[in-house]
Amino acid sequence: MREANVAFGSPSSAPTAGAPGSSAYSRTKTPAPPASSSVAALAVPWGSLFKTDCRLPARACGGILNYMFERFTERARLVVVLAQEEARALKHGHIGTEHILLGLLRQPEEIAAQALESFDITLDRARREVVRIIGTGEEPVVGEMPFTPRAKKALELALQESRRLGHNLIGTEHILLGVLSAADGPTAQIFREFEVTPEAIRAKTIELIGPTAPSAVRPASRPIASLPPVDEWFRVGPSANARRVLMLAAARALNEGRSEIEPRDILLALTRDDQMRPVLADLGADEATVLKAIERRRPPEAPPRASAEG
Repeated sequence: MREANVAFGSPSSAPTAGAPGSSAYSRTKTPAPPASSSVAALAVPWGSLFKTDCRLPARACGGILNYMFERFTERARLVVVLAQEEARALKHGHIGTEHILLGLLRQPEEIAAQALESFDITLDRARREVVRIIGTGEEPVVGEMPFTPRAKKALELALQESRRLGHNLIGTEHILLGVLSAADGPTAQIFREFEVTPEAIRAKTIELIGPTAPSAVRPASRPIASLPPVDEWFRVGPSANARRVLMLAAARALNEGRSEIEPRDILLALTRDDQMRPVLADLGADEATVLKAIERRRPPEAPPRASAEG
């Protein structure tokens, strides 16, 4: 790899919301990330994060895992999007913990970035270290980018850190704690360059998190202590009948020339499902009525713009 000048998004490209440290607990709706950082545009390979027995096409499996990631806050999901953006700008063919670190630093109002910056680990300085240690690639990277085993482990540990602290949501601070627990390779070199240990950053992060207000945490459906182990959590997959419904939904999307399954595809597929069709019929809903309802709620198309000649 070679070193080169690389254009990156600025920290301000990440949306701002709420008070510092509110990522894991805020009930305020976070503004959508900019188009250049959208999950769809960057095709974040959620499906490559953990092993599942999903036998659907990769995009469908990724959608199932996206649902499993409902415990991640919008800011935490944005970290992964920004990490991929950093990796792509450096022309790296993977997403590592070093890219996740940069993604964390691109949200300066969050606890994770504040903890890192308290040790003078800033976005620009960390990015220069990544380029110095790894360099940059020769060719632009297209398509999905896999997570390294260490990056997968860091995100898995983020869930464990959240549960250990008694939190129901996973914020940027938990991702940082996961990265610190899995720190090795380039990320460990970055910390050594700044003459700081993962233990010191962890202590600062825990200090910034502070005591959790019970009223600010989303009520859990069951006690945190009774949740299944991490390995079991990520082995959850669709039943045979659910796979059939998703296949029907995928077929409809393909017939319409789309490469992604939308919620309406699943709803229409349920009208053909042997178990759910009678339930929907009791509600007066069949495929025809669902299609009509979707059409009624379809946003109107924008009128064509007038030409310059008027």
